[in-house]
Amino acid sequence: MDTRKLWFGLLTLIASIVLGSFLVTLVSDIDYSAAFLFEYVLVAFGTVIVGYMGVLASQPRPRVLLYVALYIAIVLFGGWITDRSGPAYLIWMGVATIGLPLALLEHRLNTVSHPRAFFRLIQASGTINRQDYETALTQLKLLIAAHPKSAPAHVERGIVHANLGDLDSARADFERAIELRPRFTDAHVNLGVIHTRREAMEDALRCYDAAIRVNPQHGMAYANRGIARAIHGDLRGGLRDVERAVQLQPDRPGTHYVRGCVYTLVHRFVDATNDFEKALSLQPGYHHAEAGLAVAYYLQGGELNASEARRIWQDLTAKEPRYNDGDWLRTELGWSQPLVEAARKVIALT
Repeated sequence: MDTRKLWFGLLTLIASIVLGSFLVTLVSDIDYSAAFLFEYVLVAFGTVIVGYMGVLASQPRPRVLLYVALYIAIVLFGGWITDRSGPAYLIWMGVATIGLPLALLEHRLNTVSHPRAFFRLIQASGTINRQDYETALTQLKLLIAAHPKSAPAHVERGIVHANLGDLDSARADFERAIELRPRFTDAHVNLGVIHTRREAMEDALRCYDAAIRVNPQHGMAYANRGIARAIHGDLRGGLRDVERAVQLQPDRPGTHYVRGCVYTLVHRFVDATNDFEKALSLQPGYHHAEAGLAVAYYLQGGELNASEARRIWQDLTAKEPRYNDGDWLRTELGWSQPLVEAARKVIALT
């Protein structure tokens, strides 16, 4: 057993007893000598169950629900067997009131294996948001070395590897996260993105299907499945998925960006332009959306649109020269051949 979880479970146990007893003391003037010994034994047994729940709180959700049901059953049994006017009953009710929320809080923290890892993960996520991927990679390597069973840490490191172009390492991290937490939606979605970038569309679709089975309200799972379907030739299914994605998450720039890509593939260039502009209004400086917007303007035809496409592309590549590499666009953005070919024509204008 992980000793860190054991100690945290014991802390949950102690906090339950101390806070529960203090709560009872505040609301009741009790005589602790009035209870029978077996009542105190029962209270001790119940509080051990609270601590044991804390130790095992990182288990999969169905098992945690089993512990909660067991806990409630013991609370009811304790209330039935003890003298309801005695001190043991009052202490027991106080422990029951405090212990379960503490154990459930611990379950939440233990989704990253340890509460300290939770805060380190927040720090690494902030570094990723600043696009300082090398520093984030160092932070996450240290975090995973200390907490190798932290599925979210593996997902974050996979995202960093993907942004650094190391798709093999990214895939390994996402697969490890799924092994640790099979119902981890973001792990399935990100693994699907890696398969999309590798042009392994059937594998990508399986990942997105798995994510949607776990969480039917996950907008980016629909969005990514939509672009994968469209690239795979199922344009109608792709459109249906991206429309659902925007419906679920209308304020997320990624859903509008992906729908814009699918609209481009089905030659709805004005709609695509609107979606890319919406993504940029939600997230100014969103480079992928800027690239999509330039392509959508170019494909609308006409000198004015071509001029606007050239201006957007020049501004984009001044900030990020890699967008002038068509092969990089295909592997990094997961763009299909028609989008890459259109991008090459825009590049030629500049």
